[in-house]
Amino acid sequence: RSTFEQACAEFEYEVDEELFTNLTGRNALSQQDMLRDVYGKPGIGFDQRWKDIYRTSLSAHVPVMLGATKFLDIVQSAGYNLAVGTSSITDKAETYLQTAGLAHYFSLIAGSDLVKKAKPEPDIYHYVMAHLGVKPEHTIIVEDSENGVKAALAAGAQVVQIHNIHVLHPKHNARQTSHFTFSSMDALANAVSAL
Repeated sequence: RSTFEQACAEFEYEVDEELFTNLTGRNALSQQDMLRDVYGKPGIGFDQRWKDIYRTSLSAHVPVMLGATKFLDIVQSAGYNLAVGTSSITDKAETYLQTAGLAHYFSLIAGSDLVKKAKPEPDIYHYVMAHLGVKPEHTIIVEDSENGVKAALAAGAQVVQIHNIHVLHPKHNARQTSHFTFSSMDALANAVSAL
């Protein structure tokens, strides 16, 4: 979110919380189209600058949600197969997960470059489930964006939404759409560890 705010400041745009929420979880082309619709031709330059700021911020350090490692340890040690279905391009996602020290948890890391339509369409989750050989009713997807929740629900999976204060616009109510909602990844990890 801070990278979006920085780009807005540089372009002298007001920070539009709802726009940011709608952009989050989509692939780069979809984001660029939305920004062009909102800002016209300058939206393309804005998008490029926002992505530059974002990539620079992740080049040395990828932040990990509090409780994510604990959650992944618990689920992996219980024998569950873990995968990532992301709106990012696969090689970037792999790099970010390696930088964060999390790549080893996942048997599959799949990005939007592997499917025709990105989130909020369910294609990425259909791709992941097909490659893992699992049915939607036997799949739990953890998401922190509204577009990701929409995609996961459309894929037919059980959905756990983590409230991400950097993503969710206040007027969105995740409890109306996801099957389970937690205030943080740490809260989810604590709930799972209590089982």
